Amino acid sequence: MGKRALVIGFDPYSIDFDTPFFRGKPLSAEIIAKGLEADEARIAAAGHDAEMLMIDAQGTPEAAAAATRAALAARPVEVVVIGGGVRLDPAQTLVLEALVNAVLEAAPGTRIGFNTMPTDTAEAVGRG
Repeated sequence: MGKRALVIGFDPYSIDFDTPFFRGKPLSAEIIAKGLEADEARIAAAGHDAEMLMIDAQGTPEAAAAATRAALAARPVEVVVIGGGVRLDPAQTLVLEALVNAVLEAAPGTRIGFNTMPTDTAEAVGRG
């Protein structure tokens, strides 16, 4: 049986690709968006029921946490996957902390998973 999941990542169209973390990487909003679309299909094919929560990469940690709490209040889940763009960019550490704390507060006992790229989110959901 599949899992109900919330997948949190940055809206690719809100990412500044000229920051030190992204500069020089062969990425664009379109490439990331296509990867996310393909991964949504892979998640569904694996039998999971996932909702994508795309947060503003230019937004505040408080806004990201509020969106996460609202999503978890509206739809209980078994696992929350926090995307690599949030986790791996040192400039986004405060957002990552806010997201993890929002999950712990809003959905105690919910498993947290991490993907390494948009194409392995189904595996992260499955591990959760």
